Amino acid sequence: MHVARTILIASLATLALGACGKKAEEAKAGASGATGTMAPTGTMAPAGATDAPGSGSAAPALPAATIVQLANAKGESVGTATLSTDDKGVAIALDLKGLPPGDHAIHVHETPKCEAPDFKSAGSHWNPHAKQHGMDNPNGPHAGDMANINVAADGTAKMTIIAPGVTYDRGEHSVFGGAGGTTGTALVIHAAADDMKSDPAGNAGDRIACGLITP
Repeated sequence: MHVARTILIASLATLALGACGKKAEEAKAGASGATGTMAPTGTMAPAGATDAPGSGSAAPALPAATIVQLANAKGESVGTATLSTDDKGVAIALDLKGLPPGDHAIHVHETPKCEAPDFKSAGSHWNPHAKQHGMDNPNGPHAGDMANINVAADGTAKMTIIAPGVTYDRGEHSVFGGAGGTTGTALVIHAAADDMKSDPAGNAGDRIACGLITP
């Protein structure tokens, strides 16, 4: 009788220890599983978040049109150029005044600086593919090349011309320059007409007006 009671007590103790061990293992497994499914602190992006800083977020959308204020060597306004998209390139609506009558070259230059009186700060023509100058040049043209404009006897010009080598977007030929159309360029009017073939500037003479092209 005593032996049977001893065996019964030992059996109950073994069962109790086994149950406690099983519960401990379940608790440990549950904790391990939870740790494996939770994202590390600070790695979850908040709702509606955009690209992280430095990850190449897109530049702001371009306006429907961009107005360029043009000035002469004395810093006087000579009118405006309104840029917008066109199937053949960029449309440039000119409303000019106070310029010498006759034909004049007009180009997009690579640097958004218009420091009077010579405007050399605007750099060379916008030429991302290192071509030669001139619409009639077999090794050209520059992206910034376009047809001449004509100024009336009273010094005014109202016309729309197309710049076929540039685009009104953020592409590699953007009228707004490099780095996805974010660096800016300049619109420059010259004293003489462009001969459309002579490198690097078509023998167009001095730069007599300049305006910044920035979105």
